[in-house]
Amino acid sequence: MPMIEREVRAASETLDWARKQLGLEWTEVASAVGADRRTIYRWRHGLSAPSPDHRDRIEDVRELRFLLETMFPDTEARVEWLRFQRSVVGHPCRSFVADDWMT
Repeated sequence: MPMIEREVRAASETLDWARKQLGLEWTEVASAVGADRRTIYRWRHGLSAPSPDHRDRIEDVRELRFLLETMFPDTEARVEWLRFQRSVVGHPCRSFVADDWMT
């Protein structure tokens, strides 16, 4: 499998995880990686590949996934931790989750 195809597949998997496991809308996922919803669609359907800057931000989401899955046994615990961090520290997840989702 060519490198670019692997990158697109890995990006798509990571973005799908953020949407499904964290209950985000595609616009919120797009915001988290500095893209718009149409760009996310193109990446997910193999019509284009993320730029180096976007790949870095997707890698940040991948790291978040790894840390959350390592530290917390289930999705509910992961989401609760994100909610708790936001209420204690301010809004560290603000660009990653919508205000109404976290309230």
